[in-house]
Amino acid sequence: MSVPIWCRSTDQRLEDLTWSSWGGSRALATGVFTDNPCDCAGGTVTTYPVAVRFDDPTPVGTVQRYGRLSITFASDRPAWAVRPTMHFLWGDLGFLSDQTRP
Repeated sequence: MSVPIWCRSTDQRLEDLTWSSWGGSRALATGVFTDNPCDCAGGTVTTYPVAVRFDDPTPVGTVQRYGRLSITFASDRPAWAVRPTMHFLWGDLGFLSDQTRP
């Protein structure tokens, strides 16, 4: 399973997710964050082990959509990740960075 973080982008994505829980108020997984900061086919792809949490569920029709994604980097992290855990809120373009949350 591969989850693009931003709509129509494969430059940053979650891969090889192993879910420990799904449904209800949250979903938890571990996997790999794949980053290509070049935004081009010839860029250098780097992978980072991560823990993933989806929460803040919202009903959408007959299903629910998680409104917040938290990615915790196990050790190294991309230069743009200013802290070990980064939070993203659901928006029109997919998950958008929320730098203001702790």
